[in-house]
Amino acid sequence: MTPDPTHLRKPQPPRVHCSVCGYDLSGLSQGALCPECATPVHQSIQGNPLEYSDPEYVRRLYRGVLVIITGIILQLLLSIVSVVWGLTGTMPTIANEAINLAGLVGWIALLVGWWLFSTLDPAYLWGNSGPKARVWLRGSLITLVLINLVFAALSVLQPQPQTGGSSSVLFSLGLLALGVSAVQFFAAMLYLRWLAPRLPDDEVDAWARRLMWLGPLLVTVGALIVVGPLIAMVLYWNLLDRVRRNLKQIMHRQSSSG
Repeated sequence: MTPDPTHLRKPQPPRVHCSVCGYDLSGLSQGALCPECATPVHQSIQGNPLEYSDPEYVRRLYRGVLVIITGIILQLLLSIVSVVWGLTGTMPTIANEAINLAGLVGWIALLVGWWLFSTLDPAYLWGNSGPKARVWLRGSLITLVLINLVFAALSVLQPQPQTGGSSSVLFSLGLLALGVSAVQFFAAMLYLRWLAPRLPDDEVDAWARRLMWLGPLLVTVGALIVVGPLIAMVLYWNLLDRVRRNLKQIMHRQSSSG
């Protein structure tokens, strides 16, 4: 019997893929260019900072974080108006409807913004879907949309007054939406922690890690002092705005070097 020579084989070096287009660069020297997009090979070997990623991908991230910040600011302003109005007197029906509509717009902005911001890097198209947090984030966004569509359909189709059974269904959907929203928040923080070294910005990682426990604490226990959720939204906005500034600097360096 011929002995198995597999133990004599030399270990294969890890494959290197282009950080811009994902092309397999195995066998090329560091001084070469990617045959697909002409990106210097040494940029892909030294790591995957966003500065060396596809400029269109970076711009998409920037647009996404802008939309997220817009949604946060809108919901923050509405929360302040609601608190102040609630302390000063009864809110007129038309004002309450306007606030609900603006709140819906802010919620949609957050969904759309996170969807754009979690766009798959072209450098990951060759073999995987990027960080697992991105998959959980997008999955939770889709689930939230589906839950709210079902909730809206039941609210419209169910005749008034609602029966006990229909009320329990709507209540269950509300609890489910709350749980999925929690998954979305934690996935978003993990996604930001994955992105932080690519900016690179250690403060983004530190604040995302901090908000993973501080955010839920402020929204739940902090609600007892009214301003807890407002503080959480301010910290949330500050974190995303820091990411926005980093992306803006990266786009500026890319345009200067291009």
